[in-house]
Amino acid sequence: MTSSNGGVTSSAVSEARRRSGTAPLRGPLLNLLLQQQQANHAYKLTGLLNQSLPTWHVARWTVAELLDGFEAEGIVASSSDGPRKVYFATATTARALDEWMRKAVSQPPIREELHAMIACSSRRHAPLLLSALDAYQKECSEMLSRSTAGGETNAGSWRSLTTNLVRAAADDQLNTKIAWAKAAQDRIRAQIAHR
Repeated sequence: MTSSNGGVTSSAVSEARRRSGTAPLRGPLLNLLLQQQQANHAYKLTGLLNQSLPTWHVARWTVAELLDGFEAEGIVASSSDGPRKVYFATATTARALDEWMRKAVSQPPIREELHAMIACSSRRHAPLLLSALDAYQKECSEMLSRSTAGGETNAGSWRSLTTNLVRAAADDQLNTKIAWAKAAQDRIRAQIAHR
């Protein structure tokens, strides 16, 4: 969308931001809808999505927003189940999943808030940074323990393979983040001791 002066409208920008932030969830959610034998509400689908992607911590409102978008695109349908809306796959859901699977995957920019805190800090912020790094490390460790709590599933099925691959990728990322946080703390402490 463009405005009358030729610029992009704020609604087009916010729509693009919304879609880019949820783009990785598009395929898994479409796949879940295809696997369901009955229509489900956003709350149930959120639980199933979080089981499939244990380290993602997907919020119900994110799933509801995606489902409403899918419905607007005509790739899912809904009906009322009392006060709740339930969603189900349509004839075009599988095609939409296939299109998502074909798209090129890009590496998102690294924009962790902790990195920004470090970038704009001064020496006087060192105790705050050490505390933030400690909390970050603990959060990553907790996520790692939740991810590995289920252990590897028995090989043999496609679902087991994909679950193990996703878990291994998440575990590797979390281990790298933990190692980085420890190294950052060591370097900050060394800098403080040096002066």
